[in-house]
Amino acid sequence: HAAERMTGYTVAEAVGRPLSELVAPIHRLKLADIVKRTLAGEEVARFEVDMVARDRHVFTLELAPRLTVAPGEPPSIQAIGRDVSDRNRIARELQSAKEAAEAANRAKSEFVANMSHEVRTPMNGIIGMTELLLESELPDEQRQYLTMVKSSADALLRVINDVLDFSKMEAGKLELDPVPFNVADMVADALQPLAVPAHQKGLELSYRVANEVPEAVVGDPERLRQII
Repeated sequence: HAAERMTGYTVAEAVGRPLSELVAPIHRLKLADIVKRTLAGEEVARFEVDMVARDRHVFTLELAPRLTVAPGEPPSIQAIGRDVSDRNRIARELQSAKEAAEAANRAKSEFVANMSHEVRTPMNGIIGMTELLLESELPDEQRQYLTMVKSSADALLRVINDVLDFSKMEAGKLELDPVPFNVADMVADALQPLAVPAHQKGLELSYRVANEVPEAVVGDPERLRQII
């Protein structure tokens, strides 16, 4: 009864009909080979084949063939079939959605990386010119202001590098760069750009390094600064 529903043929119409008439042309040679191997006694795993129903619509049948030999009878093949058209369609849709999401994610990462590079170029120019100015003779007050400008520019450049690092993380390419550095100095550099806006709000931003923290360590100061 299930075969009648799937194919549209009644039992009377199906019995005696060549099996090749029910198989899509693209899979007829495949099915003939499987029949030959099964009749030869070979174990054949489940396989899929496209079938053509009476109303000419195509559906995919998953078959598990088995050789049957009865005394005095020619060998025959029995098979349990299951319509897997919906399952395969859903799998294709999921794969298509997965590929689309991956493509969108790659495009986003590439866009972020490109924009970060575009912003980093003028930032390096600002920092370079600020360093040149600091090497010239300046009044103390202007030198103090310019030093804060450079510190903020350095902080902004580090933020841009953080964005690039995020793109690397998504691509699984983030690496550590261990070097010797002073922990207290690194903390001071990390917090200095935040001190000015804190002061403008009537707050004082301070830090304390515990005594048990080594003065000098080997690690990646940029990653530690990101964490802080």
